[in-house]
Amino acid sequence: MGSLRRWLETVGLTAHIPAFEKAAIELDILADLSDEDLKELGLPLGDRRRLNKALATMPPREMDAFGTAFDLMQRHPLRGEHRQISTLYCDLVRWMTLAADNDLEDLREPLRRCREAWKTAVAKFDGFVAGFAGDGMIAHFGHPQTHEDDAERAIYAGLAILDAMPAVRTACPSDIGQRLSVRIGIATGRVLVGDIVKTSFSEEIGVLGSAPCFAYRLQGLAEPGSILISDATHRLTKRRFAF
Repeated sequence: MGSLRRWLETVGLTAHIPAFEKAAIELDILADLSDEDLKELGLPLGDRRRLNKALATMPPREMDAFGTAFDLMQRHPLRGEHRQISTLYCDLVRWMTLAADNDLEDLREPLRRCREAWKTAVAKFDGFVAGFAGDGMIAHFGHPQTHEDDAERAIYAGLAILDAMPAVRTACPSDIGQRLSVRIGIATGRVLVGDIVKTSFSEEIGVLGSAPCFAYRLQGLAEPGSILISDATHRLTKRRFAF
């Protein structure tokens, strides 16, 4: 149940972990659950849609690797090194609606183009893409590479992502491309970091601290096409940007 527990935590459905544990459900059968099954497990309409959205944008191969990555991380304990990092979380707006209105095959290429644009923006400022979860991306600035201006680099990367989206929209079919929009959250804080673990589909990095979770929450509050940052990030960058 460990892998499913962590996946549910990642997609914001932690409250339903006990129900899944009681029903002996794991990642291998999660995609087979019907809407009636989810109702029986006690998931309200909103959470059923959130779960289906996450499943629709994460292929089975990645679901398997998701569990493998956390299993590997358990065998590679954190080194106990403290770092200050700035975490950027980028997410597509209303992706579930797009998934409901279009064939998933038609969304594969737009999602690939988004991911490539996001990765390019992060790499330009020496950030590390820690992973993708469906239509979202998490990146760290400050580990494994460290710079004195990592908080600034995170914001510059976020701005670069916003600047790249018009080209992504133009390259996609008009009915889909016009609806592609992102929102970004950035948070800065002290964390405990571990080793980079390579899996079949990405590199995972062990980070224990509030910054990644806070970045995810800020992203959820941001307006489409905007970046919302934490107070700590603002304190470090207020002389460099107009907010």
